[in-house]
Amino acid sequence: MSGHQTLCHYTDLTGLTGIIRSGAFWATNLAFLNDKSELLHGLDCAKEALQLMPSPVQFDEWDQDVTAAIEQLKEQVIDDIFTVSFCRNPDLLSQWRGYGGKTQGVSLVFDQQQLVAMFEGFVKRELIILNDTLPLEKFYLINNEVTYTEPEQTPKFKDKIQIFIDEYETYEKAIGPDEANQSGYVQYMISQVAPFFKHSGFREEEEYRIVITNIFGNDKIQFRNNGKTIIPYIPATLTGGKKDATEEEKKEKIILPLREIKVGPCEDFMQVKKGIEMLLRANGYFGVKITSSSIPYRG
Repeated sequence: MSGHQTLCHYTDLTGLTGIIRSGAFWATNLAFLNDKSELLHGLDCAKEALQLMPSPVQFDEWDQDVTAAIEQLKEQVIDDIFTVSFCRNPDLLSQWRGYGGKTQGVSLVFDQQQLVAMFEGFVKRELIILNDTLPLEKFYLINNEVTYTEPEQTPKFKDKIQIFIDEYETYEKAIGPDEANQSGYVQYMISQVAPFFKHSGFREEEEYRIVITNIFGNDKIQFRNNGKTIIPYIPATLTGGKKDATEEEKKEKIILPLREIKVGPCEDFMQVKKGIEMLLRANGYFGVKITSSSIPYRG
């Protein structure tokens, strides 16, 4: 993975302020995505793909477990899966429309390699709290490009599912054969792959997702409301530092690998830019480019 690749996160000025001040992203529960059809599309892909796969020898009740898992996920029994979305394009009209009206949109452009490493560090810190010996980090954080496809086009889905099937023995050894739950693993496996498949009509988004499995307990889950419903999320604080940090490292302010902030179409770019510059300086961010969208403002 090239360190020059970037990931863009669209938010509004309130979200920007929160991310800069806290160093955290809000990973939203999978059942509370803005568009529920996204999840259903991924599950339709799962159904098509898994029906064409032979039953793996590692699983005793494959057909039954797969059917039950897809039905449970369609009923939104996904309390433990949380996601953060990014995309490649920092100046996308469809995203700016999502922050229209009275809300000023911004796109935060991050170094991909460094940002993903910080998410991995967040999960590892939480795993250490639970158990210092289980090598399970990779089972609790998945990050990848979203695949845009039709439900009946299944080869890529089968390939991704096969990775999890191949990893089951490793998982079973780490957990212990008596603790491993095959049907639970099948549901987990599908819930980790389905979020990475969307309908081909959304291809322009070039979305990249980070999916986190909640192993941290209910006390880590927080809640917000959007005026219509209560939305569960986990604040993934990326600037928490290493557990074994030296005294010198602890004194050093940890910041996000932010490279650029693109301001969406607005009436007064210079005023918005000035406020962002002051916010960044106050929180130890220097050298971040602040640029304006190329899309004209329509007030």
